[in-house]
Amino acid sequence: MRITSTDANSWFEIEQHGDEDYRSFVVRASVDLGHGHFSGENIDVHFFLLREFAADLDRFILDRQLRPSLKGTYGSSLTFWKGKALNDVLFSFVIGDAFCGYSVTSEYKVEGTFQIDPETLNSLVVFFKGCHADA
Repeated sequence: MRITSTDANSWFEIEQHGDEDYRSFVVRASVDLGHGHFSGENIDVHFFLLREFAADLDRFILDRQLRPSLKGTYGSSLTFWKGKALNDVLFSFVIGDAFCGYSVTSEYKVEGTFQIDPETLNSLVVFFKGCHADA
């Protein structure tokens, strides 16, 4: 499932993979600011309370006072919230990961926020309700 910014310069992608015993998500993002470009990927993120998030996201379609947020491993997260204008919907993400091969754990993050088309919300609800991760 790809979430694209309204200006089409940024995107976030999430896909579920794995089998019944080990289900996780691949998350990727690319942000092009014109004067800078950022991207990140983690191929093994687990999200918590997925069913509750899907229900909150569904309610957010009609109640923009809500702020549905999905938390995951390595500090990864997705959050939807109302912008300043009446129909503005903003999407924030964090893609986190960690490397434990040094004497200390090194943590890495790519994060950003961009505006999305509110019409995207319906397909996102369908996607998240269809995910069968135990969260």
